[in-house]
Amino acid sequence: MGGARKLMMPESFQRLQNRRQLAGSRAPVCAWLLAIAVCVQLPALSTAVWAAPPCVGDCDGNGEVTVDDILIGVNIALGNASVDQCPATDANGDGQVSVDELITAVNNSLQGCPGVPTTTSTQTPTLTPTSTLPPTVAPTPTATATVTLTPFETMQIVGGCRRPGLQGLVACAAGTVVTVWRCDDRSMCPAHVAARTQLGDGPTNTQGTFSIAVARSAAHGALLLMDAGVEGATIYRVMGFGSAGGGAAARSAAVAAPQQGPVLEVVLDPSSEAGVRLLDENGLANFVDAGIPAVQDAVRAANQGTNFADLSAAAAADLATTVAREDPTVQQVIQQTTVTPTPTASPTHTPTLPPT
Repeated sequence: MGGARKLMMPESFQRLQNRRQLAGSRAPVCAWLLAIAVCVQLPALSTAVWAAPPCVGDCDGNGEVTVDDILIGVNIALGNASVDQCPATDANGDGQVSVDELITAVNNSLQGCPGVPTTTSTQTPTLTPTSTLPPTVAPTPTATATVTLTPFETMQIVGGCRRPGLQGLVACAAGTVVTVWRCDDRSMCPAHVAARTQLGDGPTNTQGTFSIAVARSAAHGALLLMDAGVEGATIYRVMGFGSAGGGAAARSAAVAAPQQGPVLEVVLDPSSEAGVRLLDENGLANFVDAGIPAVQDAVRAANQGTNFADLSAAAAADLATTVAREDPTVQQVIQQTTVTPTPTASPTHTPTLPPT
């Protein structure tokens, strides 16, 4: 062979050629290479060691070697094309393409360019959270029975609300809410909401009067407290008793008006507030039932001539309370209607002497 060898293509190039079909005037790659092997002899390869470029045979620099790139390399090796058409095929930069360089280009076409990772499209599945909770079942609404009380089954709390004005006491503002409470614990009822139960409420009209219906069964024989916010944080209160049910008064009312329940008439004003204060000061639980309305009546009588004109609601209540405290009749009623609690005797410890 005289220092030169024929251009012999490896099996790998044959596999590459089988992957592409050429049409028209282009002959199959294998026929071209066969003609090259028979007719052309290339100079011997240099034995010098050289460093391969990033991808030998990648003519257009797109990171891969195609069959067209290989054909350009073959034409350069045959002298039918200049190295300028694919400098990447001339790995050692000697201005020509050798068989080894063509083999390297073919391997790069089959196995991928060195240093260029093969991108595998991996789709990360989007996890759709699946609820493991049991389905929410809409609760079936429970029908609430509306209880309609007959007039005889109710108790009417009626009366008026008065506050200080320029010339004396005037009607409370229309819409002032009056609340009816049942005292569940007498000792704490006047001052603590937790010691009582609300039975009903209602607004005053333009004349300051009101009428509130409560269940007769709830008010039966109970001590009631009515209150109203008359000015800012100032509250006026008054106390009274619900129907005694089977008592003589209830039976008389039933006979006189068989279709109507009992009626409790009250007035909320500075004098009523003073009466509740004195009852609370002396221990509401210490009063007999009859003493509660008696003290309130005495306080009102004591303030019959008190001038509340042009006072605030709070100042008027304070004035009525002072007048009542200094009134001898009020004090006498308090003394006569209170029961002094019997002190509970403390057990006496008798020491046990050791036997002599």
